[in-house]
Amino acid sequence: MRSVRFVRALASSGGVLFSFPSGACPAVVVPSSVSSVCFCGGGSGSWASLAFALGCGVPSCVWLGGVVPPASFGLVAVGGGWWVSLPF
Repeated sequence: MRSVRFVRALASSGGVLFSFPSGACPAVVVPSSVSSVCFCGGGSGSWASLAFALGCGVPSCVWLGGVVPPASFGLVAVGGGWWVSLPF
């Protein structure tokens, strides 16, 4: 799966994930270092990629506009619709 390879490459190289989901996170998508937990058919590849990245410890910046992320993602609002993972 292309997204899994992408996130693993970020994790191994010290990269940062930037994500721009178009809507709210499906309830079934949760952060995990196990790709099949994140990519579970929930209907949002952006959220699944973000969940996998967070589970793998990849620093992430997410633009959500007015959408609030699930608390389980541990993202912190930094203004202007942007959210980040900590530590960044």
